[in-house]
Amino acid sequence: MSLIISRYSPAGRKAFSLVELLTASFVALYVIAASWSVYMMVSRWWYETGPKIEVQRIARVALLSIVEGAPDPTTGTFTFGATTYKRRNGIAWAIADPTIGADTKTISYRLEPDASNVRRFYLGTDAASGLGAVYYRDSSSIDHEIRPTIGITDLKFETVAGYNNMIKVTATAEKVVTGTRQASYKVSAQYSDVVYLRNDI
Repeated sequence: MSLIISRYSPAGRKAFSLVELLTASFVALYVIAASWSVYMMVSRWWYETGPKIEVQRIARVALLSIVEGAPDPTTGTFTFGATTYKRRNGIAWAIADPTIGADTKTISYRLEPDASNVRRFYLGTDAASGLGAVYYRDSSSIDHEIRPTIGITDLKFETVAGYNNMIKVTATAEKVVTGTRQASYKVSAQYSDVVYLRNDI
């Protein structure tokens, strides 16, 4: 017959004590409160920073699209060595003496293959959203909406010191933000660049 040995356990130690329960509850409450506060802080930061990043992106893309442009089949090509490249349609590649509209939101210009100022960048309205957008008109009089610029609020072209081969382009984007503060507020971004056009006329 084997000897059975059982360890003595006091009757009061079969469950957590009150101190242990309070400590565990306090730690759990502390972790939940800390997690919630971090979530709220990050959420608030994102909802306030997100619109700022968006308007900055819109203004930068608008300025870059106008100044540098994009490869365009209506602009022709040029050959360097054994490689043929498409020309870009930005005003940085334009021949001097563009025409700036009276409202300063439109510029008509010509590139090397063009006989006159037949190309155009202008501030228009996106039909779907009703927001502002930059449009490009090619030499075939076809308008192209530059979709990443939807949301732009102002576009300005002006000559610098009266020189027709120095054009200052200013793009502005604004947005009203609601829901993160007691009152709505506006965020805005404005970028500008001075472009030296080719002067061979």
